Amino acid sequence: MPDYQSFLLLALVMVLGLILYRRISSTGADPQPGDCAGGSVFIHPSSSQAGMILEAALQKDRGTGISSAVVVDGKLIYADAIGQADRKSKLGANALMRTGSIAKLFTAVAAARLVEMNLLDLHSPIAAIVPEFAHGGITPFQLGTHFSGIRQYNFQKLSEANNRKLFRSQADAIELFASDPLLSNPGEAFHYSSFGYNLLGLVVERVYGSPFAKALHDLVTEPLGVFSLKLDDTAAEIPCRPVFYTMAFGRLRIQAPLRNNSDLYPSGGQLVTAGDLAVFGDTVFNGENLQPDTIRLFTNPGTTPAGDPGGYSFGWQLGRAEDGRIEWYGHGGQINGAYASVRYYPASKLTIAGMSNYNLWLTSSPPEFFHAVRRDLPAIFSKT
Repeated sequence: MPDYQSFLLLALVMVLGLILYRRISSTGADPQPGDCAGGSVFIHPSSSQAGMILEAALQKDRGTGISSAVVVDGKLIYADAIGQADRKSKLGANALMRTGSIAKLFTAVAAARLVEMNLLDLHSPIAAIVPEFAHGGITPFQLGTHFSGIRQYNFQKLSEANNRKLFRSQADAIELFASDPLLSNPGEAFHYSSFGYNLLGLVVERVYGSPFAKALHDLVTEPLGVFSLKLDDTAAEIPCRPVFYTMAFGRLRIQAPLRNNSDLYPSGGQLVTAGDLAVFGDTVFNGENLQPDTIRLFTNPGTTPAGDPGGYSFGWQLGRAEDGRIEWYGHGGQINGAYASVRYYPASKLTIAGMSNYNLWLTSSPPEFFHAVRRDLPAIFSKT
């Protein structure tokens, strides 16, 4: 049964957000710096059509802004943003957008890089790395493929759905679930788990010997060229991070409730430009930055003891055709005031990233954003 007290409290937060939004609208939010508006790329004949698709999605959602980028066979052929970054400023292609659960891909790559450096064994229990965790028999591979048995966030519980507490370390953050019973024995069944990825982030941190932000920079940002990637610290001043909005009832535009992301940096609390996200997706599968065994790790699904494949590899969701063939590797994301999607289509070596600075709440209509970046953009860019 839903937690109605939490629901009512969330509704109150939204109303307060509406009041705050109106106050900001009367005084004016600080505009983004000028260089945040740059970064657009139009070197493909379908670029203008892509812009119209995104405009139509934005209008249907009554949203604020969308940033998108397309890479084909290692080349960035399209990058643009439409809509607003805040009340005064246009959203630019250099805007730092929220990843939501796409953050898991960066954490998975960080762990895989440690394997390449012979610092981490994906199939050894984590007990020696995180001795304070009750279920030490879980392996990093099980964390990365969602076969650990660790539960997901309880989104009916406001303290988990919209955390306000500052966790000063990744070790502190795992206290949210460290003593909870497992949903199944490790390796036995698939259970999507952001908590599992927060634990994987702690494993990365301890094996590398640096805070997670430093490990992410050294293992992912620098070697893969994802230079815009950073943690979404909501208490910090971060240039080019737009304002994020929630469209309540499909009509009321309010600033998204403030969330402290310190509990989920490895699983959902990161920022990146859409262009860098698209380049990252291409680089993982087509570049020379990762070893062949690592690429196989990202393309082969996790399986049950009976050999039944799950819907994810190590980090990446697998999209299959009716005949079982893998059509795409990717991930989606949703967090306060944001949607995100990235998909790599191996048949055409096409990667498409889309990110918004709005989300919908209390509406029966699914966001048109996902239809635009997952259905319409692939249709026009895969033709050539």
